[in-house]
Amino acid sequence: MIYTFTNAKVYLSTGFQQTNITIQDNAIIQIGSAVLGTEIKLSSTCIIVPSFIDLHAHFREPGQTEKEDLVSGALSGLYGGYQTVCVMANTSPVIDHPTVLAPLLMKAKKLPINIQFFSAITNNLAGQKAVDFASFGEDVIGFSDDGIYLTNQDLLLTALKYGQTNNKLVSLHVDNRQELSPSTIVLNQTVAARFNLTGVDENYETGPLRRDLAIVNQLQLRYHLCHLSTAKSVALVRKSKAINPFLTCEVTPHHLTLSTDDILINDGNYLMNPPLNLKSDQLSLIAALNDGTIDVIATDHAPHQAKEKELFVTSAMGIIGLQLTFPLLYTKLVQPQKVPLATIINALTVNPQKLIQHHDVQLKVNNQANFTVIDLALTQTVTSKLLKSKATNTPFLGTALTGWPIMNIHNGIIHHLNEEGA
Repeated sequence: MIYTFTNAKVYLSTGFQQTNITIQDNAIIQIGSAVLGTEIKLSSTCIIVPSFIDLHAHFREPGQTEKEDLVSGALSGLYGGYQTVCVMANTSPVIDHPTVLAPLLMKAKKLPINIQFFSAITNNLAGQKAVDFASFGEDVIGFSDDGIYLTNQDLLLTALKYGQTNNKLVSLHVDNRQELSPSTIVLNQTVAARFNLTGVDENYETGPLRRDLAIVNQLQLRYHLCHLSTAKSVALVRKSKAINPFLTCEVTPHHLTLSTDDILINDGNYLMNPPLNLKSDQLSLIAALNDGTIDVIATDHAPHQAKEKELFVTSAMGIIGLQLTFPLLYTKLVQPQKVPLATIINALTVNPQKLIQHHDVQLKVNNQANFTVIDLALTQTVTSKLLKSKATNTPFLGTALTGWPIMNIHNGIIHHLNEEGA
């Protein structure tokens, strides 16, 4: 079948253009004024963009499928406008051996979007012994002990050198939790004090980051930093990028759109790692996204059951994000003219594509038909019924957001996101 999408602005390598895009089977066959095959006429408020890539999500399979599994996670990604989601290895058992990964790869083949996998860097995420990197071959896009800081310098160097030689993304989480007292909560100390709790300061992230950057900058190693969250970390990364072209980093939608000013009640949906920080930190992250210091927006989609997200002292860390990413960023950053729309799209598409072994995501003739239609005039309120994840742990419940994906075309298959069963 041949379909032509008309009446929308299409995001091309040169920017937005009022044009048509035609697909046949799983390929783009025309970008231009002609209407071939069946016309799908869109609202004039719609844009067509390459479907997104998420470099950082948690789907909880195997071991915690009451929170999320590959099917529900993929559905969240589909409805969020994603074509590829890369899932972390902190499952139960940990994805640290090809035998754990094999059944997941088989299941992923049947999903409506592309799921890629990280292996752990160390066996059982214990930080003691490296996994057999080579045994995973092309079945993983990279390696990460996400959630745990890799303090062993020899293991860090081994992983980074393997990744650089074999074009695998080594994604690093940094924090100093090992040095904290048991009573410390991963909350910015300003917020923690409001609730008579002990929190963390900016050195929670910047201390270990400074140590890692000193090593990788000297050796000119490829290093990808997860979820940047403080102004001081931004300054360190910006300075390091001037001398190390192999350094990249990501930021989450929630760190771009929330700060400690938004935490008014003792609600575990505001507990995440790294924590939300000061308004000045949030503004630094936005500036770093605008000037290119931050390369990628990655969700850190982290589903938990409601009983795990009640009060700060008992809460698991993290929030869901896949389905909400674009409307959240559009509403909070693009509409108030804090970040250009093109910057958001690039941080969700071409920039992450460059960091992993992935096909060209740009909308070009002969490229795969993977794109999302977004209605920039569509406003919806975030409700548990709207969410496709098994989890609802987000501080944005009840928030009205604008700019929702209404179609996700993946490998030429048209998924209508506003219809039941899409």
